Amino acid sequence: MLDLSPDKIIVFLVIAYVVLGPGRLGEAARGLGRAREQLRKFTSELPPETEKLIRNPRGALLDVLGEPRRAMEDAAGVVKEVVTGAGKDAVAPGTEQEQLEEAR
Repeated sequence: MLDLSPDKIIVFLVIAYVVLGPGRLGEAARGLGRAREQLRKFTSELPPETEKLIRNPRGALLDVLGEPRRAMEDAAGVVKEVVTGAGKDAVAPGTEQEQLEEAR
């Protein structure tokens, strides 16, 4: 992420000292520390789904898009079972009527 070598850190601290002065430099450091701690607390409280989305957005998107597809495939399987099962149990048209007439 950040390539901070010791030289860069020293230059940054010198510039901060010159710009802010010795009194405000401590306040700024405390403020940065508090902000860092709040950020750490916030990210530790994230739900697993949000954390997954932040770390791997492409994988999370594919998971979300895959759910409707799996539901459609499951529904198609149920419809197929009903259709093939109905074909086995189906009675030819007129057969039931013919049986009733023969019984009379």
